[in-house]
Amino acid sequence: MKNKFDIVFNRLKEVKLNENVLCKVFWLKILKLHQNFNEVECWQLMTENISWLFKAKQHFGIDIDIMTSNEIREWFTEEELNAHNIYSKGKHHVSNAQVIGLGDVKLEVDGHSEVFLFDNSFGDCGDTTFVKGYDNSTFVVSDCIGNAFENCNSEAKGLSIIENWTNNKVVKGPNSLVVNR
Repeated sequence: MKNKFDIVFNRLKEVKLNENVLCKVFWLKILKLHQNFNEVECWQLMTENISWLFKAKQHFGIDIDIMTSNEIREWFTEEELNAHNIYSKGKHHVSNAQVIGLGDVKLEVDGHSEVFLFDNSFGDCGDTTFVKGYDNSTFVVSDCIGNAFENCNSEAKGLSIIENWTNNKVVKGPNSLVVNR
């Protein structure tokens, strides 16, 4: 993990992001890890900031990727990823957790969970789950909240709310709300 952290750290240094793009608190955590590496803290920082790490190039117009979902799958085994609620293959049921879907994974998520979907991943989300879908991901929310970004397909069932941030395909159920941004 340390050598992968160093790759990301060097990319962040290379692009010289100012504090309007890279928040000071995040950067200070990264510097602390660089000075005194701790694998548990590194996994936590990565998973908590996964959307920013994957999408910084696109959203902030920088020249290089900070990290990609393909790299994550190359750098770590499926077992390592799954141990941190990052899934890229198969079908998984997760409750009351933060979960990240990559690749072609199919997730069933319930409880009070937070879901981040990338690539072609799919999430069937219920209860009080909050989901963000990027790339070509797809999600269905039943009585919960979702945000659809960048070619994400989504469906709102029950008393759900979907915020549609770009031109995505959104299917609205009879008691749901879709907000187009």
